[in-house]
Amino acid sequence: MTFLTLKKHFGIDLGTDSTLIYLKGTGIVVSEPSTVALNNRTNRIIAVGSGAKKMLSRTPAHISAIRPVSHGVIADFEMAKEMLQQFLKTRDLPWSWFTQTVVSVPTNLTEVERKSVEDLLKEVGASRVYLIEQPLAAAVGSHLDINQPTAYLIVDIGAGTTDIAIVSMNGVVVSNRLKMAGDHMNQEVIKFVKDDFKLNIGEPTAEEIKIGVGSATPNNERLEIKVRGRDVVSGLPREIIIKDSQVRLWLQRSLKQISQGIKDLIEVTPAELVGDIYKNGIYLCGGGSLLRGIDQLFQKELGVDVNIAEEPLSCVARGTGLVIERFNDFQHLLESFSKFKEET
Repeated sequence: MTFLTLKKHFGIDLGTDSTLIYLKGTGIVVSEPSTVALNNRTNRIIAVGSGAKKMLSRTPAHISAIRPVSHGVIADFEMAKEMLQQFLKTRDLPWSWFTQTVVSVPTNLTEVERKSVEDLLKEVGASRVYLIEQPLAAAVGSHLDINQPTAYLIVDIGAGTTDIAIVSMNGVVVSNRLKMAGDHMNQEVIKFVKDDFKLNIGEPTAEEIKIGVGSATPNNERLEIKVRGRDVVSGLPREIIIKDSQVRLWLQRSLKQISQGIKDLIEVTPAELVGDIYKNGIYLCGGGSLLRGIDQLFQKELGVDVNIAEEPLSCVARGTGLVIERFNDFQHLLESFSKFKEET
């Protein structure tokens, strides 16, 4: 690849847990945790991405591991800017005179929140910025034919938010954004480990438990994991064994609320589109869709076929990439969301 080009086009999925960047003609060139490690004494960035994520809950007082994106919204503009600048320095992204960007955003953002995303991308060098709502990007990334008069229900379970939307005729008909997602499940695991086992653990360990033995429905394989933490009573290190059945019980409330959020959205959806959803099924994407048996649980709760998108972690990023690759075909998806004003 040449390291100098006149024009560069890329799509970005700026998520609470991870950031993915798709370069036109190449594919996904960056897939890193959305984390920054800052030295508070010198006010300098010491690590971004995977290096910074390893420091979560493990840093001394003068170092902070920060996640600049919270619940899908930019919470720390300067840290998000520093993080993106570091990601864009990868050798797989050549320097160019002109950069066009399509970036995914959660549904139901305020004008201020949408403007902050546009400003962020311009600050890191983008010449032109277009926004696309995540459910639309996920539908494109899942190769759904969204320009037809039929409805698809997209459920994107990320780290900070769960985006639920009915997509039809190149647009979002109705949508709902829940702050009930992967991070909340981690907090539930932390809470119940403390309550049931009198052991304090951090968020990285909670995520390891969720990924290692977490499930939404009972399965034939019995899973267990060894966990180490600080004893609540003695304050000393201790090791315990946690079983999948225990984690499944801890996650019940979070999954119930996501299921209820889907039901609430279906209740306000036009009747004809509800019929389409029954025919086409529900499409899950995002990291939360990887939880064992989550499709079976929602199918049982909602009475509708549930499909997990191919490569659900990168589904939204691939959607922004397809928009970039076939910009003339998909430009109409961006018109309602782009806040870019062409400079004269």
